[in-house]
Amino acid sequence: MTDITQKNTAPKENDNQPAPTTPVNIATSVNIATSVKITGRMLNFSRLQLQGDDIDEMLAKVKEKLAKKLNSNLPIVVSLTTNLTPFDLKKLWHGLWELGLQPIGIVTGAFDHQAKELKIAIFPADGQRIDGKTDKKPDDTIAKIKPKTTTDDNQLHALDNQAPFTETNNQLNIQHENDSNSDNNNVEGDLVYHQILRSGQSINHVGGDVILTKGINAGAEAITDYSLHIYGKGEGRLVAGATGDKNARIFCLQFNPSLVSVAGTYCLKENIPTELLGKAVEVSFDHNIGLIFTLIS
Repeated sequence: MTDITQKNTAPKENDNQPAPTTPVNIATSVNIATSVKITGRMLNFSRLQLQGDDIDEMLAKVKEKLAKKLNSNLPIVVSLTTNLTPFDLKKLWHGLWELGLQPIGIVTGAFDHQAKELKIAIFPADGQRIDGKTDKKPDDTIAKIKPKTTTDDNQLHALDNQAPFTETNNQLNIQHENDSNSDNNNVEGDLVYHQILRSGQSINHVGGDVILTKGINAGAEAITDYSLHIYGKGEGRLVAGATGDKNARIFCLQFNPSLVSVAGTYCLKENIPTELLGKAVEVSFDHNIGLIFTLIS
């Protein structure tokens, strides 16, 4: 909006008096080009597991359990087990909002039809990929860094923590093994990056392994829906199986991440056994255990 002053040119009784002015508003508009960009971002959602046949009693238990977090706009994903038929999902959802929570989705199950009608997001069950693709079989996952056979003493695991998804900002010059002329993150196939991934940079790849030949610095992140291979220091956020592939793995020569995640289960640096830091490590996922860390000898 621009204000322009326009002089009044009508005859004046006294030429010594200043001419009155009238503000004229001229609206200007600039067309914005239409574009669509898909990125990801690592967000932490709490899983609210509800079980029972009485919705009012469920909400009362939630109010009691989350007394300190009510009216905090806490985002939650609901996992529901009930024999109540028909089940009033709309009533439950309204009650959770009334408690000051933000129910953003429900774990797939018997209530998918209601969820779609109510436009509620549906999340995959544990061990399922969010994109619906088939997991790579263990034999199909090419280990660029192959671990030797290890004993039980060399295997450590972290407890299961749920973590969703992921944001990338910087477009990087990368090479795909099956298409050397490609320069974007959207082509399926293994992706090779031949420079150090520096702080603030991010690679988010769907459709194949990611291979970092120079390593990754603190403050950067590497995310793939399959396996991640790091021929150097592995700092920052290391994410494999981002869409739920439980057969994905991370192979790193100098393991020192701020966060590591496989198939949606993550572990922060302070919870990683210190004897693994700086060593060659393989990270895999087991549905009954969580993350398994194996020293590569």
